[in-house]
Amino acid sequence: MRVHSLWVMAIPFLLIASFASSYIVRWASLLVAGVILLAIFIWEVPIRYRTPKRTRKEENGKTEFERIVSMIKLAEKGGVARSLVEDRIIGIYEILEDKGFDEIKKSPNRALRILRQSDNFLEGLEKALDVLEREMEEMKI
Repeated sequence: MRVHSLWVMAIPFLLIASFASSYIVRWASLLVAGVILLAIFIWEVPIRYRTPKRTRKEENGKTEFERIVSMIKLAEKGGVARSLVEDRIIGIYEILEDKGFDEIKKSPNRALRILRQSDNFLEGLEKALDVLEREMEEMKI
């Protein structure tokens, strides 16, 4: 914080208010210092407005769709992104089948088996999503 001229003016009055022996002098200097500090607050303190929170879609400048697309691109090369994509599919099945995450992961259904067993990840993902789509149509969701 930089020193303002009004701070320099207020310091002597604060010292007088602290060390003066007369009661009236203390109160008078305290009132003058208070007025000076009020002027500092009113004219020299910038008012910071709270910025609105960013929505989930605007986080890091990407929408949910763009994040999933970048995750799928990474899944072509790495195992961590593949497990994240698989976890997303398991999350969908959690909602559809009213089962727990661990239960679905331990006993995978047809779509997850196709995804795990395919050599080419993108082709396996496409087939798994087709199976998922058919199952959703059967449940009429």
